[in-house]
Amino acid sequence: MATKNLGLNLTEVIDGRLFTIADYQRPFSWGEKQLGDLWEDLDLMGGAGSHYAGTLVLRPVADVADDRSELRQFEVIDGQQRLTTCFLILDRIRRRLEALGALGLTEAIASATEIRDNFGFVTIDFAPQPRIRLGKGLDEYWTKSVLNDEPFHQGSLIAGQRRLREAVTFVEARLARLVTGSGPQESFRRLSELHRRIAQGLGFLVYEVGSSAEAGVIFETVNERGRDLSELEKAKNYLLYLASSIPDGRGEQLANLINSAWAQMFQNLAREGVDADNQLLRVHWLATVDPDFHNWVGAGSLKKRFDRSKYIATAMRIVSSADIVEDQTASWGRLSTDITDYVSSLRDSSFILREMSDPQAAFESFENKQEKEQARLNLAALSRTRIVAPYRPLLLAARLRHPQNGAFYAELADLCERYSARVFVIEQRRANAGSAGLARIAHKLYRGIIGPSDAIDQVTALLWRYAPDGRLATTLYSTEEDWYGRRGHKYFLYEYERSLWGSRPGLKLPAFTEFSSSQASQRTTEHILPQHPRRGRGWSKFFTSRERALLVNSLGNLILTLDNSVYSDKGFAGKRGIPGQVGVACYANGRLQQERALAAFVNWTPETIAARQQSLAAWAMERWAVTAPSSMAITATDDDDDGEEEVEDEAELEIEVQPD
Repeated sequence: MATKNLGLNLTEVIDGRLFTIADYQRPFSWGEKQLGDLWEDLDLMGGAGSHYAGTLVLRPVADVADDRSELRQFEVIDGQQRLTTCFLILDRIRRRLEALGALGLTEAIASATEIRDNFGFVTIDFAPQPRIRLGKGLDEYWTKSVLNDEPFHQGSLIAGQRRLREAVTFVEARLARLVTGSGPQESFRRLSELHRRIAQGLGFLVYEVGSSAEAGVIFETVNERGRDLSELEKAKNYLLYLASSIPDGRGEQLANLINSAWAQMFQNLAREGVDADNQLLRVHWLATVDPDFHNWVGAGSLKKRFDRSKYIATAMRIVSSADIVEDQTASWGRLSTDITDYVSSLRDSSFILREMSDPQAAFESFENKQEKEQARLNLAALSRTRIVAPYRPLLLAARLRHPQNGAFYAELADLCERYSARVFVIEQRRANAGSAGLARIAHKLYRGIIGPSDAIDQVTALLWRYAPDGRLATTLYSTEEDWYGRRGHKYFLYEYERSLWGSRPGLKLPAFTEFSSSQASQRTTEHILPQHPRRGRGWSKFFTSRERALLVNSLGNLILTLDNSVYSDKGFAGKRGIPGQVGVACYANGRLQQERALAAFVNWTPETIAARQQSLAAWAMERWAVTAPSSMAITATDDDDDGEEEVEDEAELEIEVQPD
């Protein structure tokens, strides 16, 4: 049974308690908006005022080892973002008080010590430990780097660690502004007042619950202020609420399954984009439940699917139906089975989505080593298109329905890359072109209505609707298309470079990110005919003003390079150079094969641009070739697309991909 404590301030909240954040909880996720809101609340509180800071849901941890202290260990079920932030701000105040103490303010030293002893570290059996421990992946960073300023040597930071670091930066900036222009004594007064407002002015509604399932009831009935819960968190809370309805042992068993699954999901998505958890919920829903984008309303869709009224026997209702009799125990069994199946599938999907963006994915369910490698290569190529969202339901459905069919998965990933290249990069269709149709194909595949070969045929037919060979050739051979302004031109030229590179012993093609990252973007595309040619460089001899305007951004005039500044706006002879020239940056000595290929041209003219464009077009038609679909496949997809309509929140499906 939950116990409730009204209006406890933070000092009262921590009295006799240690806190831990479970792994299944969302990692630290507060951003500038939430931090700013809390800071404003503190600022507007007033000298003797107070402010309701929200709800804390705590569960005592019964099976902890004897720590020789009177402190009780509590798991923070809800409110962890706010609680962590309060401790973080107090720790930054402590540091500034210690600095004032070094200037001779003895009272500042005493205040700093009080903060550290109460809110930072407590001593148990002569060993210090933090008042609050964060979940797996964050606790070491929190303890060492945030609370103790020790260097952190664990590679790149995961999302939660980055947000902790950003929160420290935010708080430090606000504290600096707080004491700007004041002397040591006034700075001490201001910092002490902020300390008081956090420790004594913030009021919390504290619930102590006996089980995780019981916490679900709290979530469904208490609306607290703070960072908006993600749809995935709302889904977990609702499922826990349903689990709490089951009065026998199945309820707690189901709650444990939910919490364990969410811990695995957060771990699987830790290195993905900031909105990856919402994306997971949506992609899984489209593939397995309902492919219609318009019917997706986040966790609300889950509530409709698992409507509690469907699992309450009619005899238990106020107005019962005498002609429909169902044993309530059987109803609880249906609820437990339905939720178990859904949660297990969602958990598996988080792992599958992680593997989609992992260039080293193991694909353990695939038996053939060659299929595993081909799947990795094809997914890496798809990620380079930077348009992955429309295919996630389809790729997920393939893995869920045919987990061991590596050949099908690799072929499907390859077809998705061809779809992106033809439809989005070359034909420049809207980024949601065909998304509705792809989702419906995914759903049919998952349900077993169609098999792998039919899925391939129907995706091909959908692709052909937007980018048939004739239309593709017209676009590729035209020298009047502005390719430089296209987001995908680097991808196109990089794939071309890969085809030229081949197998070169001892040499490795630079990663795509070296050309596509925001830092490199402006300098890694070279205009052979410069955008702004200087007089006297010989360009006007071969190009009229009109020709230059038409051709400068055409595909035939663009190459990839690692640094276009070395070519500047030289004439073509200066850019081309001579093979073997020492200390001279030129195409002939370039690191990329497409640079070196330009050394074969004597001059650069409208005719050579057209010739190179034709060569690139012919290569592209072969590189992204697709066999024309059968009339049967076209008919099967006639009802599988809504055109290029506006699909709400389609961008949310994008999950950050790891560099290959």
